[in-house]
Amino acid sequence: MIINFNDFTQEEMTNIQKVYDVAEKELALPQDLEVNLVIVSPDTIKEMNNKYRQVDRVTDVLSFPMLNNLNEINNECDATFGEVNIGDIYICRERATEQAQEYNHSIKREICFLALHGLLHLLGYDHIDHKDEQIMFPLQDKILQMAEITRD
Repeated sequence: MIINFNDFTQEEMTNIQKVYDVAEKELALPQDLEVNLVIVSPDTIKEMNNKYRQVDRVTDVLSFPMLNNLNEINNECDATFGEVNIGDIYICRERATEQAQEYNHSIKREICFLALHGLLHLLGYDHIDHKDEQIMFPLQDKILQMAEITRD
């Protein structure tokens, strides 16, 4: 998977790459996927959240998929030579830092969690209802654990 990083530290890029490598194997994803990951300010993510979700507040992560689900992604990969961009993920570092403190874990864990959470949304996973949440949340925990991203 190709990850285009914007405003991440080298350590964050290394950690997210490790998480995405685990996700790629665990979910049997095509290797020719491309994702854009961007750090944005609280003001920017609040504007985006309001514009696209009609929620006027700062949030931690927003995902904008290019395709609807993993079946569409696989079909696009089969029909395309080269990388298939599956979407954009925007993370607010300030909100992530606040949440890491609230949840009593590291910023490393929170940034990796948000990057993975965003990726799963790009792949068609969701947590709108309890049934979907019971699939997505344990999968997040499993992948983070396999990538050795702990709550410590």
